[in-house]
Amino acid sequence: MDKTGLLRKKYTYILILGIILFLIPISCSFLLAENEEESEKDKYFNTSPTITHLSNNKIEVSWKNYPESDESTHYQVMLDHVYYGHSTKGLKQVCDKMIPGSKLQVRVATFHKGDFCGISTYSEILMLPEPPEFSVYDVATASFCIVWSGTESSKSYNVYNNDEKIASKEESGTNNKLSLDGFEQGSILNITMTSVNETGESPKSQPKVVQLYPIASLTMTIPNSSITSTSFKVKWKKQPFATGYKILVNDESAGIAGADDTEFEVTGLTAGTTVSVKIAIMSNGGEAASSDSIIVQLKPDAPVLTATDISSYSCTLTWSVANGANNYKVFENGDNAIFNVPSTITNITITENVIPGATYYYKVRGVNDIGESEDSNIVEVTYLPGGVPPEETSSGSAPLSPVIPNRLLSSSFNIPEAHFSDALKQKSVVAVYFPKQLKGAELALEEEYLEMLAETPEMANVRFYGIFTDEIIKRNKNPENIKFLKAKASDKVVIPGKIPVVRFYAEGGVLRKEILISIPIMTVTDVYKALPEVMEKRSKVTNLYHE
Repeated sequence: MDKTGLLRKKYTYILILGIILFLIPISCSFLLAENEEESEKDKYFNTSPTITHLSNNKIEVSWKNYPESDESTHYQVMLDHVYYGHSTKGLKQVCDKMIPGSKLQVRVATFHKGDFCGISTYSEILMLPEPPEFSVYDVATASFCIVWSGTESSKSYNVYNNDEKIASKEESGTNNKLSLDGFEQGSILNITMTSVNETGESPKSQPKVVQLYPIASLTMTIPNSSITSTSFKVKWKKQPFATGYKILVNDESAGIAGADDTEFEVTGLTAGTTVSVKIAIMSNGGEAASSDSIIVQLKPDAPVLTATDISSYSCTLTWSVANGANNYKVFENGDNAIFNVPSTITNITITENVIPGATYYYKVRGVNDIGESEDSNIVEVTYLPGGVPPEETSSGSAPLSPVIPNRLLSSSFNIPEAHFSDALKQKSVVAVYFPKQLKGAELALEEEYLEMLAETPEMANVRFYGIFTDEIIKRNKNPENIKFLKAKASDKVVIPGKIPVVRFYAEGGVLRKEILISIPIMTVTDVYKALPEVMEKRSKVTNLYHE
């Protein structure tokens, strides 16, 4: 090859090498650009989405823009490898209807120009817990108890009154309960609860209104007119917060009344007994404080009456002991009271105003401070015909010394102190009229008996007026609280002032000869109740006056 050919070949190699050297930087720049583009995509897909908790069942998922995004680019959220809802061109999406307290892996899938580009790494989240379901019990005046069921993933629980947190408690399995106190008595509380897990605090539960009890101010009454031998009625005013009322007799439940009730009848009690009664106010939380107790004395049991030793002028009445009786009343032919005797006596002999061959009807009632029992059985007594009156001899000569049946000698009087009525232990003025038929020894005996009653300590505050029509055999020293007055020998008695007069009548309005003074064992009301209707028509007396 000539020299010229060699030179041409040499320059050709130099030119090729120059071109190669020129192209190498350009190629390297393209390779670097391609590698940088791949690095941005990797960084994009290696980034996990951002999670914002909106509630315990709703989240907001957000992410960055795809490096080559254009109008064709769209995204879709994946929850635990499952696509959620529809794709979006935006960079956030709200996901709801999640399970409170559950764990989830959240990813974002990217699509570009109709192709699937890839999925991001995941964000693992714990949903906020469900608020607990709770109930309230043992509500009192300043406290209450609360119990609830545990919720998924919860570590602790908070209790609120309106917006004030009043208690917290760690999750404790089956013992999720609290006792809360220190509140104002009778206040109304608005209680809610929340659950807390590692993510945060749940929304508040539905509120429960808790009405604490005020200090019990229930006042009850027991009308005397409602008291029988075995029952009585309790009355009270309705309490606005009460859901019912429990009636307690001797601290045992006797029944439950409704929220709108204001009275209750207690039945099935033992006649003549004394019981303690009170009412407990009921509410949604249970039993509140009780009212004050009232002691109730029941009326006596009704006696059982029999009649024996029937003759022309007398018969003996005997009755059973009536539980709870302080004394007994004996009635003849209806409600005509003829005897009033202490509870230590359960029989009497009828001898006065008896007509041979006539039929009489007798009954007995037990009496205590509350009132009278139901009537005993009625006994029909037909006296034997004929016979000689006990006041006369068989020859019809002058009367013998007067005989007062069933009356002991004055030296043997036994006044039943335990049965004096409280109603007469006051400073009262009572006038006792002794009818004109009473004379001599009979009158002396009645007068002495009245004096002995006036001298008893129980009668010290009662001023007696003894009114006689015959001469009075006075003792050397009469009691200071008794004064004797001489009346005209007629049925009409005039006494100065307005002092009540106690008269003693037999059937038909005839004054009884044998009066058997019974004031000390009768209440003020009983004195007049025992008198027949004819007396009520003649007298304006309704009760005892205080001097």
